[in-house]
Amino acid sequence: MQEQKLISLLRTEVKPALGCTEPAAVALAVAKARDYLGGRIDGIKLAVSGNIYKNALAVTIPHTEEAGLEMAAVLGLLKGEADRGLEVFAGVGPAEVKQAKLLVARGLAQVRIADREGIFIEAHLEGERGWVEVVIADQHTHVASVRVNGKMRQQEEGYDKQERSGSWFPDEYKLSELVEQVERLRPEDIEFLRDGLEMNLAMAELGLQSKPGLALGAGLKSLIERGFLSDDVGNRARVAVAAACDARMAGSDQPVMSSMGSGNHGIVAIVTVAVLAQEIGATEERTLRALALSHLVTAFVKQYTGRLSTMCGCAVAAGAGAAAAAAWLQGGKAEQVAGAVQNIIGNLAGMICDGAKGGCAFKLSTAAAEAILSSEMALAGVIINPVDGIISPTVEATVRNLGRLSSAGMTCAEETILDIMLHKEKKAV
Repeated sequence: MQEQKLISLLRTEVKPALGCTEPAAVALAVAKARDYLGGRIDGIKLAVSGNIYKNALAVTIPHTEEAGLEMAAVLGLLKGEADRGLEVFAGVGPAEVKQAKLLVARGLAQVRIADREGIFIEAHLEGERGWVEVVIADQHTHVASVRVNGKMRQQEEGYDKQERSGSWFPDEYKLSELVEQVERLRPEDIEFLRDGLEMNLAMAELGLQSKPGLALGAGLKSLIERGFLSDDVGNRARVAVAAACDARMAGSDQPVMSSMGSGNHGIVAIVTVAVLAQEIGATEERTLRALALSHLVTAFVKQYTGRLSTMCGCAVAAGAGAAAAAAWLQGGKAEQVAGAVQNIIGNLAGMICDGAKGGCAFKLSTAAAEAILSSEMALAGVIINPVDGIISPTVEATVRNLGRLSSAGMTCAEETILDIMLHKEKKAV
């Protein structure tokens, strides 16, 4: 794989996101559909995959104190800025929120769970000018088809068969090659990663100062100050990552830099590395290379686990990226970088994703601390035994095993998680 392909992957998959990406993708689909049809809209029918449903159900939408797919859809209709991608909620204000609450209460938007996996959103709008149907699939901003009054305006062949897994890396690709290529990247080609560093650290600071939502970051910081937790780099990473997640899940109007379509992935992949880099006094260039490695290892894992899965990608995939980067940042060689990834997969594989919500801060903070611990152990020669569980002699085989566990191995778990969430919602009503 050529270095320029790695840069292209980074530029494609490391983007700003305002709020949780699943509600944003729902609003984006509706805003796109509205722009195609025009005129008065009388109804919205959404069909979404279970993965989208669980991640959009409970997280607060930016500029509001509201949650839910119906609210995201109606806000997308009223004020969604489709050309802003995952920052679609940027123009939402109090007037739109007030109007949206009334329209949601009147049943303007209806939602059903489609028999699909991964990223799938079908927004069907009806109004005075007829109807329009927009499908977003495979990626949060990828419009796979548009149909207006029965006429196909845009279509990608084969999108409706099944979500396509990313295939950024060849099957024979080795993690050691990735380390070598990151070391050869031109500094000017990765300067743009500085934006994500600044953006996500600013979100962490916001979470500590304003203590929004769960306020786990502030709570962990208090435990350090009181002596209940040690003041070390692992716990400082835990605090910063949790605080950033607190602010994001509480609906902060500041964006974060996402990784692989997830803002929380971006928080783990970036903030963990940033805290460690500050601790050891790494140069800016070395820090940016470490960030590139963090994002790319995250992508390497996501190629096998899928963009959305039953397993918590923030902990396992982004955690693996952060662990690899942490080992490399401290001078680790390719085998130690691989060892750090082996360690964290052996540690956190199986952590479930039960939707995006404030409680994700616990999982992200665990991933941050364990990523640093996994790297430290690998640097000290402590690497999980390849006969243990799903761990294989090579990190590439382990990642493939993780993919099997995440897909075929957890099908029943995904259905059970959704059933629990739906049952809870009905009881609450």
